[in-house]
Parts: sequence; structure tokens; C-alpha cells
Amino acid sequence: MVSLILGVSGPFQTYEIFALAPRLIYWTIVAAITFAVGVFFGNWASMALEGKKRPLVWRLLLVGIAAGVPVANVVWLINFATFGRSVFSGSAMLTLGFYSIIIAMGIAVLFILFEGKNVEQKPPQILLRLPHRLRAKLYSLSVQDHYVQICTSKGKHLVLMRFSDAIKETTGIEGMQIHRSHWVALAEIKSVTKSNGKTIVQTHSGKELPVSRTYMSSLEKALQLF
Repeated sequence: MVSLILGVSGPFQTYEIFALAPRLIYWTIVAAITFAVGVFFGNWASMALEGKKRPLVWRLLLVGIAAGVPVANVVWLINFATFGRSVFSGSAMLTLGFYSIIIAMGIAVLFILFEGKNVEQKPPQILLRLPHRLRAKLYSLSVQDHYVQICTSKGKHLVLMRFSDAIKETTGIEGMQIHRSHWVALAEIKSVTKSNGKTIVQTHSGKELPVSRTYMSSLEKALQLF
């Protein structure tokens, strides 16, 4: 579809250079190869950034550069093979690279929005252990003897399982362990206070959870970036 639109409209002076049939072939080749190259390097950059706390703007910029620069080089090679060396100047290459990065960033935004939509549609595995009436926003997990207390915006429930397994089942929610017996969803932290040398996290449910020194530094960094 993209190659058809580009082939018919003939952007970047290709309307004047080519007749319709060669123009369609040219844009089909460009669209197919640049899409494959962009997806490959964009996914590579996304996987490299996975699990690392980075602001969204920086993620988009890094993915855009990682995908855009190779795409610009591919377009350069295709144009060189098609038109010859005389087509290219320093300013033309800079313009090509700039637009390739911008387009790659735009595609990255669409992928992130699409992934976010999928995450919203599929609840974390831990919520499937709850009665239907309690399946809602996940606030926290806490150890109680051999059980894990799962706290959501609709109430609490005890599940017999290991705490480490419960944390693994929160995949899809930005959260972290703050104590050997507590995990909290970062978006549901209402406040962090200190009293008598102890750090306490309060969730929107009103529950107060202690933060051990082991996790204090990680929590501070997570809240700054979240």
C-alpha cells in the first residue's frame, strides 16, 4: 500500500524522473528494503534498551537513530545504483539522514503505543489468581507466612505461592521489590515518607509498606524516571 501511494504520487522528484511503471518498481524496492532494515535495527535497539529505565523521549531518539541511520544508507545505495554518484551532495545526505531518523522515530511511537495497548488488554498473570471481583489495578504484593497477599484497587486476597514467583507474574506492570517481603507498583505509590530512620511507602489503597536499605537507592532512581 505504501509503495503504491509513493509510486503514484512520485515524491522527491521521482514523478519527473520516472514513468509510472518504473516509479512503482522503484518505490516498491525502497519501501520493502527500508522497512526490513528499519524493523531489524529498531527491534535490536528496543531489545538493548529493554529493562533499562530511560525517559520515553530518549528511547524514541535512540531507536530512531539506530533505525534511521541504516535506512538512510540503504536509500543512498539504492539511489546510487539507480541514478549514479552525481545525485548526492553532502547536504542531500544530511537531509536524507534527518528524515530517515524522524520517520523511524514516528514508527517507534506507533510500535510503543501498540505495545502499550496490548499490555493494557492483557492483564498480568498474577491477577488471574484472584476472584473476578478483585481483578483490578495491582497495588502491591506482601508475604504472609507461606502466602502472598495481593492488594488491588478492589481489595486483598491471599494466594499460596512463593513470593519470587508472584513477582515474576507481575510482568507488564512497572513495579519493584522494596523489601524482602514487599513489592509495589510504581504508579500506585501515593507517597514516600521517612520517620525514625525508617522509609515508608504508602499506596493509593492506604497501605503502608516498609522499604529496606537494600532497595532504597533503586527505589529513588525508579521514582525519578517513572
